[in-house]
Amino acid sequence: MSKFRFGAPSPKAFVEKLASNDAATTSVDLSNNALFKMKTFEYCEKIADAMKTNTNCTELILKGNEITNADCAHIKTLLATNKSLTTLNLEANKIDSEGSILIAEGIKANTTLTTLILLGNGPFGESCMDAWLDAFTDNITLVDRPSEIDARWSWRCHVLQDDVSSSPPLQKPVETVLVRPSNARRSTSSGASTPGSRSS
Repeated sequence: MSKFRFGAPSPKAFVEKLASNDAATTSVDLSNNALFKMKTFEYCEKIADAMKTNTNCTELILKGNEITNADCAHIKTLLATNKSLTTLNLEANKIDSEGSILIAEGIKANTTLTTLILLGNGPFGESCMDAWLDAFTDNITLVDRPSEIDARWSWRCHVLQDDVSSSPPLQKPVETVLVRPSNARRSTSSGASTPGSRSS
């Protein structure tokens, strides 16, 4: 397994590996990359384009890169079109409710992602909950959900469940999402989040 970690080098080499569907590149880490931070919109777009036909990369770590709500349009594309990624780490970026709506729309169409990390983003308000409720209704693969979203989503589902008799079309989705369990979290000795784990 190749794990690319970039500091001064350009993320361009990373994008080329993904675009060529390099069989050895199954996990890519671009955490806290200074060059990425300078052109977040451009690099998010290039990654999304490269991942459209990639079938080997299963883990993408973009934590601490100052990714914004606008950049999430490309994250949405990545999630909606890629069929191999199982872990996406967007920890410690600049994503709030507006950006999370776009991510939720991508999750709705995704069939492979099991872990999404949004720790250190937000705040996520009521304005994005409809999009996440819609996403969790259709998506059955994302079992390790962002805690910041999950807490508000769970409360929203219980409210909807109380009103389900007056809204028959919502009955099946609400029942479906309410039974999905939340995964336990764990931390490494260094305190850093790892795929499949998060800290509150």
